Amino acid sequence: MKVGFFDRNVIKMYGCIIAWGSVILSFLALIIPFPVNWSRLWAAVVLAFLFVIVYIGVWVWANKKKSAIVYLHGTKILIEGGDLFAAPGKKLIPFNEYFDTEVGNGIIDEHSLNGQYIKKHSKKAPEELYECIVSQLKRRGKTPALVDATRPFGNKGKYELGTIYDDENDFWLMAYSRFDSDNRAYLTQEDILKCYITMWDEIDKLRGNYSIAIPLLGGSGLVRFRKDFSPQQLVELLLWSFSISGIHLSRAATLRIVLGKDVVDDIDLLRLMTYSEK
Repeated sequence: MKVGFFDRNVIKMYGCIIAWGSVILSFLALIIPFPVNWSRLWAAVVLAFLFVIVYIGVWVWANKKKSAIVYLHGTKILIEGGDLFAAPGKKLIPFNEYFDTEVGNGIIDEHSLNGQYIKKHSKKAPEELYECIVSQLKRRGKTPALVDATRPFGNKGKYELGTIYDDENDFWLMAYSRFDSDNRAYLTQEDILKCYITMWDEIDKLRGNYSIAIPLLGGSGLVRFRKDFSPQQLVELLLWSFSISGIHLSRAATLRIVLGKDVVDDIDLLRLMTYSEK
């Protein structure tokens, strides 16, 4: 079970339910006569049994949850399992720092999110897509931070992590992971924090009135972290970084964090709900 039996958030929610239940029972006791054939001992046993059943029910519910809603800066954040490509609004697709568009050849896995985007959802051929990325980012004053002329395959220019290209349809493409000399994606802890700060700043500039859907960045297992992060920690990092960014979406927009179907059952969604601002 992803949520422990004595998890403090389960206990807290149970306490709230019992508090309200006690108020209701006290009110009912004033208007409904106590059964004369019941002893106080039996009444206590029945009440204790109900308390135990309620607690078990809360614990089971916490483990079966498939979605959670968090409110930060007035923004509704929906965390749920599902298909990113089926989500409404703008969908964020993580690319590597080179914005490579060549699927295969050891660069982009065709089953990854960016591989699926290029193969099935992009309205441009890979070469044209890269030209559009470079052109748009240049117009926005964003040029490669470094050019690696020795790279044998793929693009040469490295962009700052968190940089976003708007394909002017349904997708935003973001430089998310670094690539080593063997085209293996990796990130350091420092990289993640810088990436998220830049990402939220970019989203704040591009967002308009769109709802936004982002995947669990790094949750696919294709990115190697210099410090291991669990899926739970990756979601919490996203929430924490959004919180400190200070941005907020329009009232009509929703920010979705879309979890893979193989990940959602490992996430303690009840814990994530505690991030909501009071």
